[in-house]
Amino acid sequence: MREARKTQPSLTESWLDLDHAKELQAISRLLDEHPTIAELLLQDLRRVAGSKQATTGAGGMSAEQVLRALLLKQMNGFSYRQLAYHLADSRTYRTFCRLGITEPVPKKSALARNIKALRPETLEAIHRIVVGAAAKQGIERGRKVRIDATVVGSPIHHPTDSELLWDCVRKLTDLMRQARKLMGSQHVDFPNRTRRAKRRRKEILNARRNVLGMMPHPEDMVEPAHGGIGGRKLFESIVEVLEPA
Repeated sequence: MREARKTQPSLTESWLDLDHAKELQAISRLLDEHPTIAELLLQDLRRVAGSKQATTGAGGMSAEQVLRALLLKQMNGFSYRQLAYHLADSRTYRTFCRLGITEPVPKKSALARNIKALRPETLEAIHRIVVGAAAKQGIERGRKVRIDATVVGSPIHHPTDSELLWDCVRKLTDLMRQARKLMGSQHVDFPNRTRRAKRRRKEILNARRNVLGMMPHPEDMVEPAHGGIGGRKLFESIVEVLEPA
């Protein structure tokens, strides 16, 4: 039968005197202080369609073990395979997840099945409990939200210097158009040099394909005494684009 918490604690390892172990120990104490978290998870685990562990059979992972495994996975960016390995290999992680010394470690399929059974609404409720506890202790006011800003692949052009300069000219031109639309052409008058800027971009990029794309500091290449004048064309083209007709 599925349980919120193990009714008979297993023999576990003691906590190590290391920073990461102390961090996990503090998280463990927080979870122990709020048993309602495990009860919320238990409802989701029992709601899984076709689950034979809802009311009968072997207990499997308790609700609190599922939550603790989820925390380790998210904190370290583990895959389910990596999570299963570290639970078997790490003394600290086994202690955190309340896995006894002789207790078998859940396989990656069991970890995935249990963790995926948790609903977003349940996780949101748990977040509210944790934030409420932090606010009560004066640790956090709960007025700011941290979102995932992980860099992912996207269909954008390669950020060479010439492309970034073209983006600047294009964006500045769009802003000037918006200003002219709002304020009127009698107040905002500017030449549209985007066609010239586009030609300059291609010229710079195609000049041996390394004038800008491979030049980290074009400002250092404007005088013959500095070793070359390859960077001068860049600044001349910028002046031409911004110079009024």
